[in-house]
Amino acid sequence: MFVARLSSRSLLLLTNELVIPAHLSTSALRLQTAQPTISGLHKNISIKRCTNLVPGRHGSALTAAREFELTSAYPEESKRPLSVLLTWLNATERNIEKYRGLWLQKGFDVLTVKMNASQLLLPNYGSIPMVRDLVKFLYSVSTIYPDVVLHCFSVGAYQFGEMMAQLNDPEFLETVKAKDTDEDPKSMIERLIKGIIFDSPVNLDGISKGVSRAMTDNPALCKTLEVAIDTHLKLAHPVATVYYERASEYGHGNTITHAPGLLLVSEKDHIGAPEMSQKLMDAWVANGIDVRMRVFKDSGHVQHFAKYPVEYKSEVDSFLKKLNLASK
Repeated sequence: MFVARLSSRSLLLLTNELVIPAHLSTSALRLQTAQPTISGLHKNISIKRCTNLVPGRHGSALTAAREFELTSAYPEESKRPLSVLLTWLNATERNIEKYRGLWLQKGFDVLTVKMNASQLLLPNYGSIPMVRDLVKFLYSVSTIYPDVVLHCFSVGAYQFGEMMAQLNDPEFLETVKAKDTDEDPKSMIERLIKGIIFDSPVNLDGISKGVSRAMTDNPALCKTLEVAIDTHLKLAHPVATVYYERASEYGHGNTITHAPGLLLVSEKDHIGAPEMSQKLMDAWVANGIDVRMRVFKDSGHVQHFAKYPVEYKSEVDSFLKKLNLASK
């Protein structure tokens, strides 16, 4: 499985503590970290840089990568494209690395944004600050990474919608904008994004089922958690659910109309059901966006690459050719 597991005791404790008062301080949250961190940004945001191609066996080429801290002194000698991975809930480094490798082999640097259950269920203290840091990062490196491809998994679709919401918040954007430019951050960041890939996207309707299954395979505990999370969504509407609704609205109303979309889903995915993606595709097409949806037959949630690696890579390769970002 692609998700971290919690002990039964931890799950029961979480069930009792899902509804958290709005006045809770950020210091009360224990956030997972991904190393190395980028100077000044959220601890759950990390980057790997594609450095060079190293000859492998039988004449093949393997991409070497090194992790680093991005600073203002970052060299601009090679303006590589950037892939931004908005990962699934509780994603492990071991499984994320498979997708990093996919992009590193294509000559992309890879920025990873991880999210855990508390960050999703408490957006004001978790996901929103993280997305705002992502926006600041993309704005600050616009001259280094002129070509960005978003690769969003599961609840990463929510993070995409939240990013769209933040790009439409004039008050926040005023804190991002550099003093020596007249171009607004929204236009600059939207121009950087050349394509958007959604893998098993989950909308608001799938949050309770998705979060519960990200925590345990135990059917009884899954059901208990689903009920608890549904209760949380109702009771915490002003401090949580309202932000999911807003993100869904902005995600479906995607204004980056020049960037094609690729939706990767499965008939057997009961968390990110194809019907959710079809609704999203219809909304994007109505906005004038070029969208393709690939429906795999029997892969599970965020399992398409593992089940159909050749077909998955082929879809990504074809998509990059459409963006004129395919490896030379």
